[in-house]
Amino acid sequence: MNAPTRAVALGTGCLLAALVLAGCSGGGAASGDAGGTSSSSGSATAVDEGSGRAPGPVQVRLVRGGPDRPAAACADDGRTVPPECDVAGLDCADPARTPARDPMAACAAGDPDARYVLDPAEAVGGVLQARAGEVPGGGWQVLVTFGGRSRDELALLSNSLSGTTEQVAFVVDGQVVSTASFVSPIDDGRLQLTGDFTEEQARELAGVLLAGG
Repeated sequence: MNAPTRAVALGTGCLLAALVLAGCSGGGAASGDAGGTSSSSGSATAVDEGSGRAPGPVQVRLVRGGPDRPAAACADDGRTVPPECDVAGLDCADPARTPARDPMAACAAGDPDARYVLDPAEAVGGVLQARAGEVPGGGWQVLVTFGGRSRDELALLSNSLSGTTEQVAFVVDGQVVSTASFVSPIDDGRLQLTGDFTEEQARELAGVLLAGG
């Protein structure tokens, strides 16, 4: 998984995130501030070219285990291993769309070696706007606005987890496109992902999030 980036909500809170989309260069921590309200200028299309199907909604899930975080619930203690713990059996080239109510195992988009065990979704869909934009002083960022029920669910989640090491994953079509840990609460649904993004990387993430909104 690539080095962390940061997402911040306007005046209220932030979360540290890691971009795991295909084609992203390694390195680079990030920081950011306010969310934005413009529509996405991302390059991702609204249809999965490999399957010909429209993308499913973004799912925000708690990370139970990941590449650098063993899943305690998946320890080999002689008990039956839950299906979502079978990261070795994942087909990263053809990820399954797991219902939001179910736990799941998932690959990082573009990185089959990075695999996650995820809890049921805390929020589903609700991405109203997402766009790539330049950071004052240089660099690129992704501004995302969640609305409706997802905005409220993210507020509850961020208030509960802010300041902890717990992570959430943003999942689109069965693949993890970003992971994050909350630094402080996000109450208005607006967050910002910034870091060592190239323009192409920022546009790709914005487009993927908006297409799966």
